[in-house]
Amino acid sequence: MPSNQVSTGSSMDTTSNDKKLSNHMSRRFEAALIAIGESSGNRARVEAAHLQGYYARGLHNAEKAQMDLLSAQQSLQDAHKNFRKERLDQMSANRNLKSLQKSEDLVEHHTLMRQKDELTRVALRNELAISETKRLRRELDRRQAATDLNSGVDNFELNLRRLVRPGDKAKEGEMGGGEDTPPMPAGRTPLEHMDLMKSRAPANANLLAMSQPYLKSIHAARIEELDARREREARRTKVIVEQQKGLKDAEEKSAAAALVERLAKEGEMERRQAAELWRREGDEKRVDEEERLAREKEYQIVRAREWDDSIRRDAERLLATKDERMAAAALAAAENAKRKAALKREKSRLFAEKVVVQLIQIAERLIAARANKRRSKSPGCRIASGLDDLVKE
Repeated sequence: MPSNQVSTGSSMDTTSNDKKLSNHMSRRFEAALIAIGESSGNRARVEAAHLQGYYARGLHNAEKAQMDLLSAQQSLQDAHKNFRKERLDQMSANRNLKSLQKSEDLVEHHTLMRQKDELTRVALRNELAISETKRLRRELDRRQAATDLNSGVDNFELNLRRLVRPGDKAKEGEMGGGEDTPPMPAGRTPLEHMDLMKSRAPANANLLAMSQPYLKSIHAARIEELDARREREARRTKVIVEQQKGLKDAEEKSAAAALVERLAKEGEMERRQAAELWRREGDEKRVDEEERLAREKEYQIVRAREWDDSIRRDAERLLATKDERMAAAALAAAENAKRKAALKREKSRLFAEKVVVQLIQIAERLIAARANKRRSKSPGCRIASGLDDLVKE
């Protein structure tokens, strides 16, 4: 425009500086016009009307997201309640099962204890019967020994009375036959009769000598009987000992089997209890982990809801203060535009003054050139055409 034509028509330094200033002022003026147009109230209203649909859609989406979040939270709470109820029911069923199993084990334990007591009583009765049998046998043996002793003495006396006969002419070492002693004669006292019997009886030495073989035979028979009795007693004792040993072995085997069975049952019970405790601990850990995850999800949901609420409040506050901010921005833009316009007018005035000064200088030089007629026609023509163009502009 004018600055360009001046730069075309002249190659001086002042002309190039004026051109740069003109271009700079033009750019500033265009930027100010664009800013004024953008900050105008009509454009703001148009933009607000254009964005109103997006704001409404955003609010609708926010409300829908809030409802979806509430429904998801409610479903999560319902699922958590159902899961907790199922776990509580399962734990209650496990407790009932354990109590039932414990009662069954207690009944079985009482039954085993009764059986053990019954076996103990039977063993005690057997032992008491064996000891009573031994006592009766010892009593019978003592009675038999006493009876044998008395019968031996009676037999000895009977044989003695049978073998000793009255008479003084009996040979030494002989015994007459007469088994009955003569009756006591009348007119004698018992002492006299006793003396008479003593006088008729053989001498003690002869009597001992005659009775020695018989006594030896009795002693030998007694020894044989004692030996036979000892053998019978030894055999009976051996049989009783073997029976007691067999009973003891059977009792030990049954006790060992019962102990092994009881230990096996206790081990199985302890294993079941350990497995139950391990499973319960695992269930508790799993429930705690699930509750922790549920709490974390709830915390995340609460934090997200709080964040959404804060964003919504900020958006509402910004929307509420949008008109004020836009009015303030428009006022500031208007003031800035006025200030820039004043500055632009001042710069344009200064530029016009410079252009006028330059035109005057060009005119003076042109007059001087025509007056002196020193310059060729073509440069003057070019300068004149440039001046005419400048004037037209």
